[in-house]
Amino acid sequence: MVAIFLIGGLVIAVAFLAGSVPAPQAPSAAMSALGPSAQPSSRPAPQPVCSPGSGPTEIAPVPPGVRARVDAAWSRIEGWLAESLTTEVVWNPPAADAAISRAQRAAGAAFPPDLVASLRRHDGVRAAGFTFPPFYAPMSTGEIGADAGKLCAATAGWDGSHIPFARDSGGWYLYLDSSGAVGEHAPGGPGDAAAGSLADLLDRTADMLEGRRTDRYFPSIGADGVLGWRLR
Repeated sequence: MVAIFLIGGLVIAVAFLAGSVPAPQAPSAAMSALGPSAQPSSRPAPQPVCSPGSGPTEIAPVPPGVRARVDAAWSRIEGWLAESLTTEVVWNPPAADAAISRAQRAAGAAFPPDLVASLRRHDGVRAAGFTFPPFYAPMSTGEIGADAGKLCAATAGWDGSHIPFARDSGGWYLYLDSSGAVGEHAPGGPGDAAAGSLADLLDRTADMLEGRRTDRYFPSIGADGVLGWRLR
């Protein structure tokens, strides 16, 4: 009789424990309980889209304040160059809106307002004479469109929303990203961030030329009378 009671009690205890412990969930159910952010995505990360020749033809309006800021910075840069260099800097004429529109379409992305304002002031520079620090010459609308296509075709990971606007002779570029910030592109991969915007870069360059700002580089005039930049 005692044995019967012991066996009955054991059965009741096992049944109680089995009812109080939930059955293990399948992995997908457990992750769903933690919310969508806890579940690993099965989708691959989106890759930058590179589509030269399909950019917009309509030019973004340039706010008066942006135009005034860009023109003021260029005026300061031009003034310093005229007073300090023995060799004249030869600028390309201002870009017509038709040329800017063609360049946008060729590059595959819309130009930020400060780039539009800058191109309407100078459509790049001829030969040597002016560079953004340390060695980047402003590009013309034709060069921007052509080089954006080359970078899309030849550079793995080049983001199609990037717009090159200044370059050296060895495959380095300054570009504007989709937010309008300035970045540096090194051959084969990204470089460093350069400035918050093209307008910021122009202001900073003018400050460096006039000695109002201490930076990694400072202006240096070569024996040929051409502007260069030296590392501090």
